[in-house]
Amino acid sequence: MTGQFESTRFASQSAIRWASSLRNSRSCRIRPSTICNFLAASSRVTRHERRVRNRRRFSISARVKPSCEASEEDAARRLRALCGFPPVWNTRTMRVTVCQWPDETPAFTRAWGQLAAHVTAHRSELVLLPQMPFSPWFAASRKFDAALWKAAVEAHDAWESRLPELGAAAVLGTRPVDFGNERYNTGFVWEAATGSRAAHAKTFLSNEKGARETTWYHRAVPEFTPAQVGNACIGFLICTELWAMEEARIYGEEGVHILVTPRVAAVLAGAFGLSSNRADGRGAYGGQGWVVGPDGEVLALTGEQDPFMTVDLDLACAERAKKTYPRSVFAQRWAR
Repeated sequence: MTGQFESTRFASQSAIRWASSLRNSRSCRIRPSTICNFLAASSRVTRHERRVRNRRRFSISARVKPSCEASEEDAARRLRALCGFPPVWNTRTMRVTVCQWPDETPAFTRAWGQLAAHVTAHRSELVLLPQMPFSPWFAASRKFDAALWKAAVEAHDAWESRLPELGAAAVLGTRPVDFGNERYNTGFVWEAATGSRAAHAKTFLSNEKGARETTWYHRAVPEFTPAQVGNACIGFLICTELWAMEEARIYGEEGVHILVTPRVAAVLAGAFGLSSNRADGRGAYGGQGWVVGPDGEVLALTGEQDPFMTVDLDLACAERAKKTYPRSVFAQRWAR
């Protein structure tokens, strides 16, 4: 991790120097979210590691004034090159897959093969898995069990090596993570070219029947930074965090195209909403996965007969939605 950390720091410092030159140029018209999002995509250091290392964050807070000589696409391409990322295809759509996932280990082992076949057949570009999909839901218990937690961490480590079976698709989900003496439920992004990186650690935890999260893992310091996946800017709101409406609105200001969260928050952000969930015969979990549009229209729902659904998303639709009500009521701060 040390070498990876130093490499990321070098690339990010180069990007910062370039962005500083843009800031001093009167003819630059690049949105600050473009810079921040691509720097965030370049970082493979988790939030917890950044905090321990004196919170050395690789982002740019400068407000770059609008202009016409450098386009956002040019900025994106150059930032990706500086950060060592391969170029992204010039496309404005993304094919996404959501699922409803069984809770029992033998069942989700079978479901994995079915999901891999579905993703291959539909040539999906992004797959969303539910919370901690590779172990039964342990957070229902009121009592912490160190052995059960360790087994869940090891199961996710083992299954991570199988993510390439989903082909070229990027994979999003959450997993249990140990960090020193602390435990977290951490959102991740896996891509074939770069492997897995932490995207967001869950901040708002429940302590209700069926979800004794405060017993099992720690509340992370709030940090809601969009992740870049291909041409899409993606924000994480994990489970209970769907009620964090202010974070959803700020995600919208940051230009996210997709929120991996249920529909209400996605509408406020002017983004597509993706949700994958666990399902069982008792109805103990949310069950259905879905895809909703930036204005709340339902684009796809999973079911018992169709546990996986794939939809093509027009990313430009999310960009247009940010200019309409109710998003237009909240003017973007950088434009003031």
